[in-house]
Amino acid sequence: CVCVIMGEKQSKSVKNLEPDNDSLKVTTYDTEHDAGFIPTVAVTIWLGWMGIIVYATLATVFFHYFKDYVCNDSYCIASHDSINNLSIVWVSSCALSLLLPRFFPGKRGSFLLGEFMMKNAARYFALKLTFEDEAGLATDKGKIFAVEPHDMLPFSIFAFSPLLKLIPGPRCKALLTSAVFHLPFIKHAYTWIGADTVDKKTFRERLSRNKSVAFIPGGVQEVTLIDINKPDEIVLYLNKRKGFVKLAIETGTPIVPTFSFGLAGTYDYWVPKGKFIDMLSRTIGFVPIFFFGRYGIPLGIPKPQKIHLVYGKEIVVPQEDIPSNESIEKYHKLFIDELKSLFERHKEANGYQKKTLRIV
Repeated sequence: CVCVIMGEKQSKSVKNLEPDNDSLKVTTYDTEHDAGFIPTVAVTIWLGWMGIIVYATLATVFFHYFKDYVCNDSYCIASHDSINNLSIVWVSSCALSLLLPRFFPGKRGSFLLGEFMMKNAARYFALKLTFEDEAGLATDKGKIFAVEPHDMLPFSIFAFSPLLKLIPGPRCKALLTSAVFHLPFIKHAYTWIGADTVDKKTFRERLSRNKSVAFIPGGVQEVTLIDINKPDEIVLYLNKRKGFVKLAIETGTPIVPTFSFGLAGTYDYWVPKGKFIDMLSRTIGFVPIFFFGRYGIPLGIPKPQKIHLVYGKEIVVPQEDIPSNESIEKYHKLFIDELKSLFERHKEANGYQKKTLRIV
C-alpha cells in the first residue's frame, strides 16, 4: 500500500523477517529518492552551515589582511571599501545570529523552514524506516530511542524530527550536543528541525511529561575510534555509556535499540588522533575532523546515499527511584545485546555482510 506522510508518498510493506516467527513481523516505509536541486538546497540550509561559516570567515580574514594584494595600482578585484563592507556584514551577521533567540523567526517561521528542510531531507537520503514492532511503539508511554552509530556526522537522527511525524507513540525529539546550539546559524537550523540539547535536565523534563527522546549514546568518541584501515569495522563506544539506562530506570521508560544503516561513505574524511584530540573533543562536544562531502567539497553536505533506520522492540525496564547497580548493569547489557542482534538481523539486507561491530 502507499501512505502519505508530510505530503510525501511513501511505500509501506509488512513482512516476516523470519517466516517461522510471527513475532518478527516488520513494517517498512520507503521514501522516493530525489537528490535534485530543491532537496539539495534544503539539505544545504540544514547541514551546509559549517562549511559556509569556515569559508566565509577565512575569506574575510584573507581579504582583510591581504587587501593590498587584492586591489592595487596594477589590478583591483574588489575595492578596499567593498572588502571592509563585506567583512562588517559577515561579522555582524554572525553576531546577530548568536544574539537572536534559537526560535527566530518565530514559531510559524521556524515550522515552515523546518518542514521544508526535513521533508526534502527525507527525499535526498531516500529515508527508509523499519519497525520490528510498530504496534508496540504506538503506545502512550514515552520512550528512549538509543541510536547507533554516530559515524562522521549523525544526521540520520533527523528521522526523529517531530515535523516528519514518522515515529509512533508520543512526540519525539532528537537530542544533540549543546555545542551546535552555540554556533551562529547552525543553532537556528537545528532548532527549526525540532532538536534540543542532550543533557540530564532535558532528558528528565521530557520523560517526566511522558515524551520520547532520541539520542546517540556513543557520542563523538566513536569518531575518534574510527580506523580508516578497517573500513568494515563499526566501533560503538557503549561499555561506559550507562547514564541513559539509569535515567530509564529512574523514570520507568522503555529503551528502543535503533541502528542506522547507510551512514558509512556519506563523507570522506581524515580524523586526527591522540590524547589531546580526545580531551578537546570531550570539551567542545564534537571532534575537529576534516571531511569531504558531495562532489568532494571540504566541509560540504553529505553524499545523497540511502539512509535506513531499523527500530527494534522496546526493552521494558522497572521503575526504581534509586536504580541499583545490578539493574543498571543488567539492562545496559541487555541493550547492547539487543542492538547487536538487531544489526545482525538486518545487515545482509543493507549490504553490510562484511561489516562487524566492535563494542568498546
